[in-house]
Amino acid sequence: MKTLVIGLLIALGLVARPAFAAPPSPESVERLMQAMQVQSQLETTYAQVLPALQSSMRQTLGTQLKSEEAARLFDAVQPRVNALLLEQLSWARLKPAFARIYGETFSQEEVDGLIAFYQGPVGTALIAKTPQLMQRSIQLMQERMAPMLQRVAEVTKEEIEKERSRGSVRN
Repeated sequence: MKTLVIGLLIALGLVARPAFAAPPSPESVERLMQAMQVQSQLETTYAQVLPALQSSMRQTLGTQLKSEEAARLFDAVQPRVNALLLEQLSWARLKPAFARIYGETFSQEEVDGLIAFYQGPVGTALIAKTPQLMQRSIQLMQERMAPMLQRVAEVTKEEIEKERSRGSVRN
């Protein structure tokens, strides 16, 4: 149990792996990433984030171009952008970096404990429910961002007006 708690604290970045702890073997890191379904989690996250990226890109183009031009450019650029993202964020490309990070972060004892956790019922439930948690978290942040950005624009406008009234900023 102690190993599990320490492993989870390290995974969350709340504590560092002790320097004296034995580093995990590459095979055990591979088993941990499989138990945690890192590839699947990454792909699910990508699928959830992609629509937000597309929406942001549409909005950016919409502020810079006329609506018909923005739509046409978005349709032309989107397949290339998607292909670039899929290539750069592919599991084949990211797996070595993930393995290195896990290997540098966890000791062999912690990896063994985490494998046991993620192969158990609670770990399996965590993995199964993480996509839902991510989706709901993204929704929450999107709901909070719109009013916040509106307020940021208002504060910025107020400060510009103050500076203009002082003569520090010109129209």
